Amino acid sequence: MQTKKAITEIKYYDFGEVTDVSFYINGFLANQKKYNYKLVIRREKPSFLKQYSTSEEWYKFVFRLGIFEFKNGNNNFFFCTDWCDHSTNFKNEGYLIPVLEHVKYYFKANYNATAIDDDPNIKKYRDKIIPIGLSFPLHLENMLKFMPRIFPGNNKHWTYKESKERINLMFRKPRLSYFKRLRKTETDLDIFFVLPYYPNQIKLNEFRFEVMKALQNLGKTNSISALLLRRNYRRIINTLNSQYLKCVLIFEIWPDQKSQFM
Repeated sequence: MQTKKAITEIKYYDFGEVTDVSFYINGFLANQKKYNYKLVIRREKPSFLKQYSTSEEWYKFVFRLGIFEFKNGNNNFFFCTDWCDHSTNFKNEGYLIPVLEHVKYYFKANYNATAIDDDPNIKKYRDKIIPIGLSFPLHLENMLKFMPRIFPGNNKHWTYKESKERINLMFRKPRLSYFKRLRKTETDLDIFFVLPYYPNQIKLNEFRFEVMKALQNLGKTNSISALLLRRNYRRIINTLNSQYLKCVLIFEIWPDQKSQFM
């Protein structure tokens, strides 16, 4: 008797932030027919996370991950995407070891082989850590699949903040087709190097400023570079040790907004 061939499934566990993983979700949604699988949305945590207490220090970072499960007959395994800025595990922010223990593949955007080898707690998992290209938030196609999670409920870690994020994805984030059209659009800038100013990253801020100075010295290059302050900028400027960093914070802001920072 001929048995029906099992349908390959990729399950996405929708229990955390979806903005960072929206690029990959769109890819899985778009390629279902081409690669003969079905993307399934599960509105719960993966089974291996349920054994841990939410009060553990590392647990607060798990909501930034995209956790998936591949299922095809007896070939079942978990994998995840990590969009985090940190390439080292300083303060347990670069990698989540309990997740590393359970997934077969840990796709890391800010992959640093040297940082992995320098950390014995991470090095033993190096074969399952795979570099993945950088991405950006996108409008989620087939948004109806995510509608039930828009409204806050009694679920832990599901608040109005997460609801606002979903609505933002529905109505404000651009589609991939928009970015593809931009490839054919004539550019007016060669380099756009604008970053927020982080008060706890003095050394990095100074390095970023050195990059900005180098950009300004490039010949025949049209660029904009700036460190942007969100709030309390006067108090922050007064606490800086680096005099030249004060200059960039005041004078490298957008020209039409410079008066706000004087």
